[in-house]
Amino acid sequence: WGGEPNGTYLRIAQEAMDKGISADDIKKEIGLFLKAQSKFNHLARLAKLKYSAVISFSLDTFFESELLRASEQRTSGFLPTQVVEFPQVLPPKTIPVFKLLGSIEQNFVYSEIGYTARRPKWRYAAQEFVDRVQSKPVLCLGIDTCQWLFLDLLSQMLSEPKTIPRPLLLVHSEFDEKTRGLIVDLAEGRTQIVFI
Repeated sequence: WGGEPNGTYLRIAQEAMDKGISADDIKKEIGLFLKAQSKFNHLARLAKLKYSAVISFSLDTFFESELLRASEQRTSGFLPTQVVEFPQVLPPKTIPVFKLLGSIEQNFVYSEIGYTARRPKWRYAAQEFVDRVQSKPVLCLGIDTCQWLFLDLLSQMLSEPKTIPRPLLLVHSEFDEKTRGLIVDLAEGRTQIVFI
């Protein structure tokens, strides 16, 4: 479809729509691309950690599948629930996985206008997420290819006291120096940021 080589999938899809390519064709191509991707090698190990809630920018469901397998081996009875629509009443004994961009299996964001329409609803996921993690550290992983999304989410979470996570642990190598500076500036006086 063309588009800028370093453009986001949302920008490329928006340009394709502007050229007359149908939304169904775009969603189909995104789905085929994601299904062809390989799973992160350490996903099963990450899924074995104890989670109160998860926020995900990923459209695939690899992590949720591994988290379900790991959760079924625990005696707590808490199982992951993929949350695609916000707000949503969650079942008891659940580990919500808030899919901010949706899921390839359900409704997902495939264009810039769809992203613009969905982003204001993130506050519901942010509120529920912070309510569940309370003041426990929040580990942020896999953000190196979607820093712009993380900055959008962080700015939204920091806009209201009730949605501010404390503290945030970020992987130093996933951010360039400029972005690390932006994150620290954005969070200054609101929450603790720790690069590990």
